[in-house]
Amino acid sequence: MRPLGTAKVNGDGRYQILMSFFGNCHPVLVHFPIALVLAAAAGELAVIVTRRQTWRTVAVANIRAGAAMGIVTAITGWLFASSPLVGASPSLEWHRWMGMAAATGAIGGGSGAGEGAVGGVVC
Repeated sequence: MRPLGTAKVNGDGRYQILMSFFGNCHPVLVHFPIALVLAAAAGELAVIVTRRQTWRTVAVANIRAGAAMGIVTAITGWLFASSPLVGASPSLEWHRWMGMAAATGAIGGGSGAGEGAVGGVVC
């Protein structure tokens, strides 16, 4: 069985080229979930400082968007790691699993965010 992103269709490599293309998007996409998670943290800090619950809505929206983008980024990262442009190394494995842990943490934060919001309305 071939690793994800390396299978060939009809022997001409169209599938491999397509997966390599999506994988090459990883370096561009990786910054968005990081920025969204940091914006969520800033929103939570604003709630603590100002006691205004509207910042909580901002934080919840950002952590959920960051979690969604984290999933996309993790998929493109795995595709990029499977492309012929990248060689296997211990640092790649470390990066791969740290990225999965970060995406999982964002998903966990986003799935529980907004529970017990003010007025009984879940954001």
